[in-house]
Amino acid sequence: DCGSYRVVEAFTDNRVRVFFPGKPCESVRSILKSNGFRWSPDAGAWQRMYQGSVVQWLTHEDGYLHKQLTQASAA
Repeated sequence: DCGSYRVVEAFTDNRVRVFFPGKPCESVRSILKSNGFRWSPDAGAWQRMYQGSVVQWLTHEDGYLHKQLTQASAA
């Protein structure tokens, strides 16, 4: 499922990581890339520098990225 993901705040690395159960669909990857996320093979996750608002965007039902990822996975 493209819309299923887990958010981890990696404070020691100053990163926010997003884990998916498999490879996310192209539309989800495009949204992540356009919002500053990059694939990290070492972490096995999509990550970007930590910023508090990013966590809210990803985890809150009305969060900006959460809405985009949910719409992209439904398409």
